[in-house]
Amino acid sequence: ELLESYASALEEDGHQDEAIAAYVILVTKHTGQASGWAHLGHLLYTAKRYNKASVALKKSLTLKQDHTEVALTLGLAQYGQGKNSEAIRSFEQSLSLKPDDFHALCGLGSAYYSKKDYLKATASYEKALAQKPDSPEALAGLGASQLESKQFDEAIATYQKLIPLQPDNPDNHLNAGTALFNKERFQDSATSYREAIRLKPDMARAHYNLGMALLRLNDKNSAQAEFQQAQRLDSSLKPPVAR
Repeated sequence: ELLESYASALEEDGHQDEAIAAYVILVTKHTGQASGWAHLGHLLYTAKRYNKASVALKKSLTLKQDHTEVALTLGLAQYGQGKNSEAIRSFEQSLSLKPDDFHALCGLGSAYYSKKDYLKATASYEKALAQKPDSPEALAGLGASQLESKQFDEAIATYQKLIPLQPDNPDNHLNAGTALFNKERFQDSATSYREAIRLKPDMARAHYNLGMALLRLNDKNSAQAEFQQAQRLDSSLKPPVAR
């Protein structure tokens, strides 16, 4: 089919809009072609047109249900729309065909995290890390899930693995500090918060959290300075009421 070859060539050359238009013509003429709908859905997803991508990908799966990559991309498109329950079903469909797929496991973890089902998110990220133990994406998701489910010891261990892989990411140091603070390791948490601030001086939450750690270390003057800086950066961060 000449039109399919033309659409594919446009896609390979990076001409996204032209490729989308060509695939629209193709699936209009050949509505039963699963691959055409799949390519169209993938391109629409890449263009962040998640709603239209979902329509095309669902059509492809109706025609060919055992396509793991299409189910995965559908899950990602649904997640991009905030449709987490639908995304979970799509990721699980993908995993039923390819149980160890790293990207589907990470997607499933993200969707569960967004639904505040942190234990299931943790389990999904742990399975992903069984495939790629040094993945910053999976480690970050796991650490955040462990923090939210109050698994502070486990979160500390996770950030100890993540930070050497992403030493310049201030969020990693902020979250590590939060886990340490909750284990009453106030000096260590202050060190983590200071590193977050060094990397991103305008990180209001890091200044505020450093103030809280300093209070627990009885350094009230330094704590007050951090609270003031936090409030200058984010007026919603009010200093704690003195007791």
